[in-house]
Parts: sequence; C-alpha cells; structure tokens
Amino acid sequence: MTNLVTFSDLANQPVEGFKPKPTRLTDEQVEASNPLWTSADTGIKIGLWECTPGRFTADRSETAEYCHIISGSATVKNLSDGTSRDIRGGDLLVLPKGWLGEWVIHEHMRKLYFLSNSWVLQIPGKCILAPVRGQTQKGIALCYAMKTQKRIHPSRNA
Repeated sequence: MTNLVTFSDLANQPVEGFKPKPTRLTDEQVEASNPLWTSADTGIKIGLWECTPGRFTADRSETAEYCHIISGSATVKNLSDGTSRDIRGGDLLVLPKGWLGEWVIHEHMRKLYFLSNSWVLQIPGKCILAPVRGQTQKGIALCYAMKTQKRIHPSRNA
C-alpha cells in the first residue's frame, strides 16, 4: 500500500540541533535540519534545512538537489564556470548531480530540500534534465523542453 504524506506550514516546522557547518568557510556558521521523508530505497530524501549567514562549499557529485527557498537570501556560485545566481524566499534552485559550488548566505536561510541519487531531474513547467549517454561524469546534460519535447544541449544552447 502506498500512503499519501503531507506536511504543512513549512515555514514554522521545527529544525533542531544547530551545529557547525562541516564545509563552512566562515567560522561561526551553523546549520540544522529536519528530515521529513525518505523513500524506501533511500534514493530520495526530503526535508527542511536552515543555515546562518556565511560562506560554505557544496558538492553535489553524488546527489542532485532541488532547493525551494522558504526564507532568507544567498548567492550561489558555480565553480566550473564562475557564474552565480542570487536566490531568496520563493525561489527554486536546481543543483544537478555533479555540480560543485559555493554558497554565500546573506540572511538566515530556510529551504525545503529534495535530494535524489538519480540523475534525472524535472524542472516543473520547464524541462527534464537527463545525462548524455556516457557523459555523466562531466556533468553534461540534455534539457528536454516540456511543451515542445525539443532536445536542447546546454553546451550549444544557453
């Protein structure tokens, strides 16, 4: 039997156990989380995460992540090409498997995370990210536009 699970009021769900962020580059930065759900095969994990202002590195070599930002603000930098994005409450950030970067949190942040050790990610209403055959170690992906089903190769189409 498959059960339906819901969580409400994510802005006020508790997180406990603030501890120093292991990959912090700022001395006093701490984080806490509240795991909400894990798939039976542990391939998908969903939960809440909070972190205080500061700078840290992030490695998504083994896991892809959706980040729905509930509150706070940050700048996220892609280490492979130096590009960065500013994110804040209400934004959705997708970190494909293989992504390496750095976060600078400007305001105390709370996010809902969705971690998947599967490489295929769907960006709601936009595209599906999937590996190019034999190229997953290089982080190359195809983007399939949802409405047109057109294949877009990110190295040829920005």
